[in-house]
Amino acid sequence: MTELIATCVVCDELITAIEWKNGGEVSWELIHRSDADHDPVPAPGSFAEAVKRCDFCSALNPPWRFVTRGAFEMLTVTDEASFVHKDDSAWAACAPCKRLVVKRAKDRLAHRAMLDLRKARPGLGEEFYRLAEQQIRAAHEGFFECHPGAPERLES
Repeated sequence: MTELIATCVVCDELITAIEWKNGGEVSWELIHRSDADHDPVPAPGSFAEAVKRCDFCSALNPPWRFVTRGAFEMLTVTDEASFVHKDDSAWAACAPCKRLVVKRAKDRLAHRAMLDLRKARPGLGEEFYRLAEQQIRAAHEGFFECHPGAPERLES
């Protein structure tokens, strides 16, 4: 996952742009870092350099990568829309997640991801977190079913 940081034109608060890959298509999701009452509007030229995130728990600048022998698709359905996430077979991993992947500690991987999600987006309600954990576990299961290879060190 790639993340860019920008400033909102409307409120001058930080916003995050998250890159989503769907097959060959790339889209971006803009998210306020505060409880803004408007859609984020990035200031022209305000994007900072890209920040890499762990694909398992969202930790910053993961130094490891797993490449799977296969790929998978996940359907997500919400009240507003549905979309298909297509795995690109390359998963970045922070050091703790790398160790958990090697041990195949799926419950601990999901726990790490949920700790980060609750910290990053507090107060969204237990139903939201329950559904998010289901999606996280399904993504991790898809990853393991695609036979990840040995961890590879990413260049800094």
